[in-house]
Amino acid sequence: MELRRLHALTAACAFAPLLALPIVAQAATVANPSTSPQCMANTAFFNPQLPPSIVLPAGFQASVFVSGLNMPTGIAFLGNASSFQVFVLESGHGLPSVCNDETLWPGGVFDKNNPFTPDILVFNQNGKLIRGPLGKPTSTGGGFQPSGPAVDIAFVNGASGGRLFATDSNQSTHTHNGNNNSSRISTVNPMTGVVTPFITNLPTGDHPTEQLAFKSGWIYWSQGSTTNSGVVGLDTDDLCQSPPNSPFPACIPTVLAKDVPIADVLAFPPQQITGPLANEGADSSFTGIDFVPDAFVLDPVRPGAALYSLEGDFGFSAPNATSPAPEIGHEVKLINFNQVPGSPLALRIQNFARNSTGDEAFIVDNLNAFNRPLNVRFGPDGCAYVPDYGAVRDLGADTHFVGPPANGPLVQIPGTGVIWKICPM
Repeated sequence: MELRRLHALTAACAFAPLLALPIVAQAATVANPSTSPQCMANTAFFNPQLPPSIVLPAGFQASVFVSGLNMPTGIAFLGNASSFQVFVLESGHGLPSVCNDETLWPGGVFDKNNPFTPDILVFNQNGKLIRGPLGKPTSTGGGFQPSGPAVDIAFVNGASGGRLFATDSNQSTHTHNGNNNSSRISTVNPMTGVVTPFITNLPTGDHPTEQLAFKSGWIYWSQGSTTNSGVVGLDTDDLCQSPPNSPFPACIPTVLAKDVPIADVLAFPPQQITGPLANEGADSSFTGIDFVPDAFVLDPVRPGAALYSLEGDFGFSAPNATSPAPEIGHEVKLINFNQVPGSPLALRIQNFARNSTGDEAFIVDNLNAFNRPLNVRFGPDGCAYVPDYGAVRDLGADTHFVGPPANGPLVQIPGTGVIWKICPM
């Protein structure tokens, strides 16, 4: 389908990451595959064949749709309830660590087996791989940008098809002030995987969010920036990083000296500033949202409700909850909206899908559950599909990366990504 008019609108808000091919993984300890010093010592327990340890409301069940993925972040569908395909975007290098560096892969940046470069895998409705990897970077172009990350994928007309779009950047969140305008929106041939830039030189920001939505011939592209320092700007990567991760109060003079005061930035807003409808806990990240279809409505899910994914923290600060309360994040939550005509918009947020342990899965042996759910999309069958980025070794006490400081702060574990499927029974 060729749209008669197709424009880009930049939304100033965030929707808020081995190879090679996915496999049915057995009980295993999976390691970061980099040959850099001690990278392979960064491991995670991973057994997607175990019964899911995800707590859901009565009447719903979770299952593994496909596993063994490399950091999936986006998902799209093509077809109808009786026959459809599932397009999964593997994001590539998305977190800072020498262990994640795609340029150090033994086969090189353009090796199709490089787990740290982006691609697309296509599955049938039963989770069987039918095409891919598509869109792998090549020396002649026509693929995703090798440094990544790729973030989202979507058809213009949803499951009905139309052109397939994807977003990516080329800075992999590891080059200070480098490739800050490398983000782009591209079209992807769903059969051959040829990637054709559509809009380029878009701002990348500290943490690219870059999700896609389509309405009435417009593309909506989110360009938000979520930063642990609480400051957005080209200099935030270097603020107070000598030594790394020094306490934030000691950084305040540097922040004030280098960043434009927030009051000045907001002195003349383009529209009236409004407060958020809801806030989540510190060091959690609202990363994906979709509205439920009628087939998913079952108590406590009301008509018109939405599910959203909430990523947990990376250990940069103390836990965001006090024991015995579980930490916030690594979960999917439910939003029910009020249905009273003429009344102000109101919503109720509640738990929906959460690990039985209240924390990410890989730190507990013999547990099959969420690690980092980053997105949620409803398929033609009325079920919710949740791309789970997989295990990441970070700065947490029980999840800390192994090896020299260069291995930190965030070590990706390819092959531990999962697409979860949540359905009413």
